Amino acid sequence: MDPDDGNRYAYVPLKETLNVLMKDPSVQNEKCFKLLNEDLEDLEKNGIDFMRENIPVFLQFFVGDNLGSHFLGGFVESFTATHFCRYCEISKNELVSSPAAVKPFRTFASYRHAALRASAKGLTHFHGVKEMSVFNQLSKFKVTDPGLPSCLGHDLFHGVVDAISENLVAELDGLVQSYLEERKFLPNNQKPKHHYLRHYADLIRLCGPIIHLWGMRFEHKHQFFKKVARTCNNFINLLLTLSTKFKLLFAYESHESRFKNLFMDCKPFAIEPDSFSSAVTAVINTLSSPSSLMATRKITINGIKYCKGDLLILGKHGPSVKAGWIEAIVLENRAIHFVLKNRVAKFNSDFGVYEL
Repeated sequence: MDPDDGNRYAYVPLKETLNVLMKDPSVQNEKCFKLLNEDLEDLEKNGIDFMRENIPVFLQFFVGDNLGSHFLGGFVESFTATHFCRYCEISKNELVSSPAAVKPFRTFASYRHAALRASAKGLTHFHGVKEMSVFNQLSKFKVTDPGLPSCLGHDLFHGVVDAISENLVAELDGLVQSYLEERKFLPNNQKPKHHYLRHYADLIRLCGPIIHLWGMRFEHKHQFFKKVARTCNNFINLLLTLSTKFKLLFAYESHESRFKNLFMDCKPFAIEPDSFSSAVTAVINTLSSPSSLMATRKITINGIKYCKGDLLILGKHGPSVKAGWIEAIVLENRAIHFVLKNRVAKFNSDFGVYEL
């Protein structure tokens, strides 16, 4: 999924349901997530059929704030707990004495051992683990992969820093260590969120740009619920009112696809032997499956319209500009190929323009 498409989901019904169920201790996680797990297992086995292609689908990450991620992962949901970190087994005392300290990542074996010890001894949690997450039943997902990446919005923008600069990951790790060492002289001011920063360099290497995984877009729901509560001005069974209004909104938002169309303003046609010149046809025949290819005279991609005969700027070489006439637009499954006739535009200093 394109990261931009993820931002289109301003409302996620699963999270709203969990907000209510999480408040009820009598609801068991396994029952709560049974149907969701079954759907995820089905996606693992069968994937999704899209544009005559089967796309494999696996659960890779959960996006959310720290307490929500701890709930889904079976970790203790408290920042005052001795073992507060879902990535390693650092303790609160170790954080206070050495703010820049970081321990090895939890493994699935250590996570499972802690869950079994907590269950066997009747403890609420052991080394920060309350229970085994039901999502570990999936064949392609484990919460210690790590499957619960941090949310930049909650870790950084809530009292740590205003923004993070674009540096190399290694330099980021060094800056974090220096920052935590400087905070060592502030009494009683070592927060779990500061320790989470020590894992950011490794998480970026493992998960990619974690700004795509933050949970701030889900916070938008609060504005909707507050507006509904003020407008209705009726607090009898308020949860039912809010959930009903939310489902109506979700149905309205889902009426049309929120994903961007890959091809717009596109009328494909089959490629015939006489559709293009011999030179263009020779180039098209070099593609993987010439018999299954389609062509079009115009297409719109990400809001930019391309037509046969248009001139594309390919780059600059010294004082000249490389360009290409669009001779053909070829569609191959979800890929788009432009067949170009290369030209070089030279700069005319007298008129301040480029000449072909």
